Amino acid sequence: MPPSSRAPQFKDQAWRVELRKALRLARQSQWKRARRHAKLAAQSGRLRADVLLFAIELQLPALRERHPDSLFVTLLAARVFTFRSDREAMLALIATQLPKFSDNIAVLSLFADYLCTIDDGAAGLKMLSLARSVATDERTLNELVVLEATHLVNLQRMEDARELFMVADLSVVSLITQCMAAASIARILALDGEDEAALETLMPYVDIASPHQAEMRIEAATQYGLVHGFDRVSERFDLAAIDASHLGDPINKALLFFRVGDLGRGWKHYLYRLESIFFNSPLRYFNAPMWAGQRLAGKKILVWSEQGVGDLVMFASMIEDLRAAGASVVLEVPTKLVELFAMSFRFALVRVSGPADVRHHPAYADLDFHVPIGSLGLYFRTELSSFPRRRRWLSCDLDLVERLRNEGNGRPRVGFAWSSGKRNAVRDQSYLELEDLLEWIEDPSIEPVCLNYRVNDEDRALIASRPALGRFLNVEIDQWNDLYGTAALIDSCDIVVGAATSNTAIAGGLNKPLVLFMFNPARAAFAFATGTYPFYNWTPLVALKDREPQQVVADLRSRADQLLDGLSDPTAGEVSGN
Repeated sequence: MPPSSRAPQFKDQAWRVELRKALRLARQSQWKRARRHAKLAAQSGRLRADVLLFAIELQLPALRERHPDSLFVTLLAARVFTFRSDREAMLALIATQLPKFSDNIAVLSLFADYLCTIDDGAAGLKMLSLARSVATDERTLNELVVLEATHLVNLQRMEDARELFMVADLSVVSLITQCMAAASIARILALDGEDEAALETLMPYVDIASPHQAEMRIEAATQYGLVHGFDRVSERFDLAAIDASHLGDPINKALLFFRVGDLGRGWKHYLYRLESIFFNSPLRYFNAPMWAGQRLAGKKILVWSEQGVGDLVMFASMIEDLRAAGASVVLEVPTKLVELFAMSFRFALVRVSGPADVRHHPAYADLDFHVPIGSLGLYFRTELSSFPRRRRWLSCDLDLVERLRNEGNGRPRVGFAWSSGKRNAVRDQSYLELEDLLEWIEDPSIEPVCLNYRVNDEDRALIASRPALGRFLNVEIDQWNDLYGTAALIDSCDIVVGAATSNTAIAGGLNKPLVLFMFNPARAAFAFATGTYPFYNWTPLVALKDREPQQVVADLRSRADQLLDGLSDPTAGEVSGN
């Protein structure tokens, strides 16, 4: 696979040299020496992108065929498949190799790490339990306990994680494992609102002179910003050193720089999210190179989708910039977004996302470049001044919008999105309960519209028990699958009030007046330290942290009233903070 078909590669060659030695020794069955060189090529337990690509170029399949029972080759293959997001190959590897290495802690831990992080958390935790059952020494046992507790934290099972950390003896584990434990314990404390205690847990590890603590420094810097303000992070942490280090997860590094308002560094590291084990979208493979800012006049570029619907809609605000640069644009998105995006970007060829590997597919032969949609910010949104104000980038069915309006009662239509379909302990902090909003929703001076794309049974029962809510639930439009109709429903509203969900992202794309709330706006990476969402027309963010729901709702209603007054009086100013 040519390097140009993936994310830009790092320039240092030492990693390639070490892996080349490891693979050569592996072919000679000198496993001990091979593992030593592989360790040098795999800092922090994860091989970097250029190393993995080199392994692929050296025909890893042939290595596996020649040495099917090799521990080294099994571990190398697992890292390759994880990096490439090749789920089927990884699950096949687990199925074939697990019986051979069921008593090997390294293999069990790596397989469990994949299953917990990428695939089936329950299966991963079961495998970690198996590893603990075969552990024979105290250090290994405690290492596995910490690993299992950390994955429980990632799965938002905080109480189970607490119980495991209570029995873990951190004095016998490695420094890296201690850092892992500290980071996870800090997350539990932060979720409980104990931000200062979380910071105290992290800080002892920050100044340890080891490159393996790069991720710890990122975690600690982020927590420091939440406690003391992100404008003060540079007083305690060397951000230039964090930026220069090739260690640390690129997604976390990018989010840190976004939170301190450093867009240039943030987008640079966000470019390498494709190399993160936590990147949750399939990778794509093309013959055309990834666009890296070259001139686009007269060139054909394919923009491929990644992450969730809300992210796609947000990043789609930059599609028009590609057109302005002279490019011929092909846009590939999930099926449920095709109609909405085809209406919105009529200058582009919009189609359903193709297969992961299209290097030999004729429909992709004439491309000059490809780019994942989240990478456009590196070239078009490098400064706050580059974010447009009051701009609409989505279009919808205006006839349907008018019909929906006419079916109403003539009062101001207010859309409510109090939560999303994705619920966990962290996300729930940024949501309100329907019950908190009922008094407002039942206010006879407005016409409420439900913009929760998934309403749970409890909320449905509550709505059904309130006759005053009438047509609050629009059963005509499937807000999960029919995003074209959903956009019209949103556009029929005068204002939208909600958490950061895919529907509020669509509202931002339609330039609807928005009132957004979340737990702590400082956590919002794409607020870029502004207290607003620049992508959504600089909409101010209302904090839930340390406030009673009735206080928050009163604040939201006040802001909504200002927006409604502004709609009735075109000469009125914008809400403070815009």
